[in-house]
Amino acid sequence: MEDKLGDESLETETLTASRPEAKPTSKTKQFIAAIVINFYAFSQGTVIGWLAPTEPLLMSDESPIGGKPLTHENVSWLGSLVCFGAILVIPIASFISNKYSRKMTGYLMALPLIPAWTMMILAQSPSMLYAARFIAGLGCGGGTVSIPQFVHEIAEDSIRGEVGTYIALFFNSGVLFTFIVGSYVSYKVLGYVLLAVTLVYLATFTLVPESPHYLISIGNTAKARQSLEWLRGENNPDVEREIERMTRRARELDGRRSIRDIIKDLTSKGTIKGLIIGIGICANLQLSGVLAVLSYTVNIFKDAGVNMSPYAATIIIASIQIIATYASSVLVDRLGRRILLISSNSLIVVCLGILGGYFYLKQSLDVSGFNWVPLAALSSFVIVVAFGAGSLCFLIISEIFSENVRIVAQTICLVSFWTLMFLVIKLFPTLVNMFGLHGCFWFYASCCGSAILFVYFFVPETKNRSLESILKELNGDKDTEEDNSKKNPSENTNSSKLV
Repeated sequence: MEDKLGDESLETETLTASRPEAKPTSKTKQFIAAIVINFYAFSQGTVIGWLAPTEPLLMSDESPIGGKPLTHENVSWLGSLVCFGAILVIPIASFISNKYSRKMTGYLMALPLIPAWTMMILAQSPSMLYAARFIAGLGCGGGTVSIPQFVHEIAEDSIRGEVGTYIALFFNSGVLFTFIVGSYVSYKVLGYVLLAVTLVYLATFTLVPESPHYLISIGNTAKARQSLEWLRGENNPDVEREIERMTRRARELDGRRSIRDIIKDLTSKGTIKGLIIGIGICANLQLSGVLAVLSYTVNIFKDAGVNMSPYAATIIIASIQIIATYASSVLVDRLGRRILLISSNSLIVVCLGILGGYFYLKQSLDVSGFNWVPLAALSSFVIVVAFGAGSLCFLIISEIFSENVRIVAQTICLVSFWTLMFLVIKLFPTLVNMFGLHGCFWFYASCCGSAILFVYFFVPETKNRSLESILKELNGDKDTEEDNSKKNPSENTNSSKLV
C-alpha cells in the first residue's frame, strides 16, 4: 500500500514538474475591464444629471434656447424623453448583443450620445432640444443592456457582486461630475465637456477583450481562451475548466433554440419568478423616487429654503451618494443582497416620511429654524437608496435568468425599468402641483414599505452562488436549497421565502 502511494506521489510530482507553473487567478484585469466597461455608465449619468444644473437657466429669461424661458411642461419632457428613447432601443440593443457580440453593442449603443450632445449645444428651439434628449435616451438604454451582461460574463463568482454594482457607482459619478461642472461653466461649455466624456469611453473601450461566453457561443474557442487568459492570467488552470464548462453549457443551449423551447423556458416556474423579481426590483428603485428627486434637486432645495446655495447642496447630495454606492459595492458580497435591500427600504421609509412631514408643516408653520432638515433627510435618503436597489437592481437582474432566456427576460425587465422611470420623471412636476412635495414623498415612502415585504417573501439570496444553484431555488428545488444551506450555513438566515 505504501509503495503504491509512493508511486502515485512520484507520478504527481513528475506531471506537475512538466507543466508550466500555474499562476494564481488574477482579478486585477477583471476590475480594469469592469471599470472601462462602466465608463459607459458614467456617460449615462451625465445625461441624467444634465437637467438639474441647467433647469434654472433654461427656465429663466436668459435661456440659451432662443432666449425664451422654457415652461415646467417643457422641462418635464426634457427629463422624460430620455426614458422614451431608452425604451425603444432596448430590444434592438438586446438583439445586437446576442447576434453580433457584446463589444459591438458597447460601441454602437454609445454612438447616439455624440449627435445628442452636439444638438444640445446647438439647440435654439425646444423641439430641437427634445430631439436631442430622445437621441441621448437611445444611448442610455443601450448601456443598460450591454453593461450588466458584459460585466457578468467577464467576472468570476467571487467578485461578481462587487463589479456588478459598478454600474450604479459610475452612473452616480457621472451625475456628480455633471452637477459640479454645470455649476461653474456656461451651458455650451458643459455640453462640450460631456461630449468629450463619451469620446473618452469609446477610445478606452478598445482595451477590453470580447466576452468569452459570446466567443464560445459562436464556436471561437481559441479567442475565448485568449480572452479568459487576459482576464484570469496566463497558465491558470481555471481557464481550461471555465472553457470546458462554457462549451458544455453552449452545447446544451444549442439544443434549445427553437421558438417552442424558448416559449417553454420563458413560461417555466423559475423564469416567471425571475421576471416578477426583476420587474419588482426595477419598480422598487424607480418608485423610491430617487431619480425624480435627482432630476429636480436644485428646485427642491429652493422650495425648502435651505441656507446654502441649492447648487452646492445638490453637489453634496451627489457626493454622498457616490460614497454610499462604493460602500455598497464592498459590502454586497459580504452581507448579501437581501439584507441590504430590506434595511435600505426600511430607512428610505423613515427619510421620506421626515421629508414629507417637513414640507407639509412648511405650508402652515414657520419652519425656518429647521431648514437643515431637507438637506439632512435628502442626504440620508440617497445614502440608503444607494445601499439597496440603487446599486443592486442591475446586479440582481443579471443573476436570476438562465442563458437561454436571459436576453428576452432582461429586455422585459429593462423596458419596465425605463417605462417606470419615464412615468416617474414626467409626472413628478404634475404630482407636486396636485399633491405637494409632501404628498409625493409620502407616496414614495409607501412604495418602499411595500418593497420590504416583496423582498422578504420573493427575492432569493444570490451572494457567492452559482447560476445553477440560483435557478434551482427559483424552480422550487427544495433539496438543492437544503444542500446549499448545509454548505453555506452563514447564508441560511438570508435564504428566500419564495412562494
